[in-house]
Amino acid sequence: MYTVLHFESGGEEVYRKLISDDEIGRQTIILRDASKVSSKLKGSIVIVEGNDSIVEKAIELAGGGAHKLKEDLSEKIYRKIKEEEEQADQGVGFLFD
Repeated sequence: MYTVLHFESGGEEVYRKLISDDEIGRQTIILRDASKVSSKLKGSIVIVEGNDSIVEKAIELAGGGAHKLKEDLSEKIYRKIKEEEEQADQGVGFLFD
């Protein structure tokens, strides 16, 4: 499970708060510039992967500045970021082959 949170401002602060949390910090947490993943958004995107309780805790810690995106936009952004990560991993692997 994952959640995609949008922050018009303060996303970097929330990201630092999430990675410093003992439980959430052990999960996959991704920070991206929102305008790089969607032309409709400004600010930051924070993705948190984990089980239901982790995701809920992350949403609570994020506070009122977080906007949970609609499911279709959320899925589109998540896939785009994951594809970029896979391509980067393949590129690095090529260097070491």
